[in-house]
Amino acid sequence: MRRHPVLVACAVPVLLAGCSGSEPAPVPTVAPTAVPTPSEGVLTPGFDQEPDGERVPDASLSPADITGLLRIEATSRAGRDTCTGEQLSTVIDNLDAAAGHRYGRLLLTNTSDRPCSIEGYPGIGARGAWGNTLQLAAEQREPRDGVVTPGQVMLAPGDEAVADLEWTGELAGAESEKASMIAVQLGRGQDAFGIPAVAAVAADSGAQSGDSVPLDIGMLTTVRIGAVHQPPR
Repeated sequence: MRRHPVLVACAVPVLLAGCSGSEPAPVPTVAPTAVPTPSEGVLTPGFDQEPDGERVPDASLSPADITGLLRIEATSRAGRDTCTGEQLSTVIDNLDAAAGHRYGRLLLTNTSDRPCSIEGYPGIGARGAWGNTLQLAAEQREPRDGVVTPGQVMLAPGDEAVADLEWTGELAGAESEKASMIAVQLGRGQDAFGIPAVAAVAADSGAQSGDSVPLDIGMLTTVRIGAVHQPPR
């Protein structure tokens, strides 16, 4: 009887994650996504009225709570070198406005003593000043003119990266719930972290340079976030 050769399991890397001592198969980066504005019919009744009682402060939220605020997740899988919120100083700056649109950028600075990396589009969400999870219409796409090719950005200690932002549509007014926290996720599967929902005004916008103002992001606002890239030097 003719005998067929025995195939060693390591010779089939497509089917198996790998053999002992090898790296696991990488999870591919997913395509940018978007979630639409929900209809008011699916929102909790009374969402547009400030509730009675005490609100849990933003500072008391757990990493799981903040991750639960996300409307869309990051497009790149978190790895061992992916930057975390603890390694970064993260603010929104360069705030500008035009005809119902607001523009800014997420500025990420590596304040740690070791390099880290970010790739693709961050995940984003928001919490309102009344304690609600804001049901944003969120999109991962470039909000400004010009082309940004998503790719891996390496941040040495002290280096900066940015992701452009735009929000428009249902902007929060004086009587509605404004965002108090923006949730940011840099790698899929990683805990999100929160930053205050304020932005420094752009120097050329006509306002006092460096002034910080609350973001008029509300329950049904459309928010677009671009890919992380390094700003021109």
